[in-house]
Amino acid sequence: MQIIWSPLSLTDMETIKRYYSQFSDRNITYKQILKIHKSVELIKTQPCIWHQSENDDEVLEWVVPSTYYTIPYMIELDEIFILRVFDQRQEKPQSWI
Repeated sequence: MQIIWSPLSLTDMETIKRYYSQFSDRNITYKQILKIHKSVELIKTQPCIWHQSENDDEVLEWVVPSTYYTIPYMIELDEIFILRVFDQRQEKPQSWI
């Protein structure tokens, strides 16, 4: 399986990096980003075991352990599309797509 990051998910990652860089040391920033990347690797190896989104039937969601982040994603053939890296402290959008 190949991972494809949407432009919005990449923007989310940059926002997360900036946020933690402002309010914590580099080590904490690195740990948060590492948790997200490890979760994406887990999705890559086990793409279908996470829960279906309440808003979008074709979207699956994974909550990154020990963080406030949810990764909504879609599977098409042999590609996994990371739609967002969403901060759960924000208001959830009506749709991920």
